Amino acid sequence: MHKNRVRGYNKRFYPGVALIVAAMLCLVFALTRLNVPLLQLQNKYFNLNDIVKNEDSILKVTGIDKHSVQNSDFGKWSLYIVSYLEKDSYGNETTQYIGLELDEETAKQLIDKKNTLRDHPEKVAGTFVEPELHDKKVMDYSYRTQDAMKKYIKFPKSRRYQNYVSIKPGKETQKLFLIISLVLFIPGLVLVYLAEKHHQFAAYYNSLFAGYKNTEALVASHPELKGKRLSTLLNKSDYIDDTLGVYIYKNFFCSTVKGLEIYDLNKTKSVHHFEKTFYPEEGGSFMKSYLVFSTSDPDAAVRSTKVQIKNIGEETDAHLQPFFDKLRQDFPTIEIEAKKESKR
Repeated sequence: MHKNRVRGYNKRFYPGVALIVAAMLCLVFALTRLNVPLLQLQNKYFNLNDIVKNEDSILKVTGIDKHSVQNSDFGKWSLYIVSYLEKDSYGNETTQYIGLELDEETAKQLIDKKNTLRDHPEKVAGTFVEPELHDKKVMDYSYRTQDAMKKYIKFPKSRRYQNYVSIKPGKETQKLFLIISLVLFIPGLVLVYLAEKHHQFAAYYNSLFAGYKNTEALVASHPELKGKRLSTLLNKSDYIDDTLGVYIYKNFFCSTVKGLEIYDLNKTKSVHHFEKTFYPEEGGSFMKSYLVFSTSDPDAAVRSTKVQIKNIGEETDAHLQPFFDKLRQDFPTIEIEAKKESKR
C-alpha cells in the first residue's frame, strides 16, 4: 500500500515537472527568438552578401519610408523600404536599402523615430526571407520594391528587391512557443499540485495511526506499524470484530468507535462489559457499550480505563463472548468480569 502511494505521487510529480521544464524551455526559446542582445553577442548584423535564407540578424535601421509598398494578412503586416547600415568589404559602414516587413505597432514606432534614426539607428532583429514567386502574400513585391528603391539607388541588386527582412517569422514563433509553453505549464502545474496534495493526503493518511492518542507505546512496541495506515493495524490484527469495532493486535486492544483507542493487555488486571442506557429529554432511549479495563500496574495513576465499543442492542454482550474467549486463551492472567449496567 505504501508503494502504491509513492507510485501515485511519482505518476503525478515527475510528469508534472517534465511538463514544467518543457514549458520553461519553450518560454526561453520564445524569449530568445529574434533577441537583439543575443544576436549582438553573436555579431549577427545583416549583410546582404553573407546572409542566407531564413537566417536571423540585426538591421541597424537609419530610415524608413512613411508608406508601405506591400501589405499582407489584411494589413496586419506591411513591407517598408528602410535604409540601414551595412559593412562593406573594408569594414566601413555604408547606407543600404532593403524591404522590411513589420507589424503595425513596430512600424509606427519606427516611423515616429524617423527624424532621429540617422543619428540614432534602431536595431531591429529579423529573418531574411526569400519568397516564392507564386506566394500571394508577396505578389508583385519585387516590382514594387524595385520601383520604390529607384528613388534611392539607380541599379539595385536583384537580391535586394526580390528578398526582404521580416520580423514576422520570429513574432509568430514567439507566439507559438508562448502558447505551447502555457499549454504545457498549466497541466504540469496541475500535476505537481495534485502530487503535492496526494503527498499531503498520504502523509495525513499515514499519520492517522500515529496521530491518535496514546499510540506511541503501540508503535514503540511494534515498529512494523510505523508509517502504516490504520487499515494495516486492523487487517493484521489477531482478533477482528468489525461489527463491534473491537480488535486485538498482539498485546494491544483496539477500538475504532471513537477514532482509535488502545489499551495494553499486558498491563490489564481485569476487564468487563459496561452497558449504559441514556434517556434524552426529547424521549426514547439508547444504549452505549464500553469495555472497562483495570490496570495491573501498581504505579499507574489511572486505575481503570473505559473504552467505547459499538452497541448492537441486547445481543452486544453475547457478541463479545468470542472476544473474551480470545483474552482467556492468549492472556490467561486477565480476569473476565460479569457485565455491568447503568441506567440514567
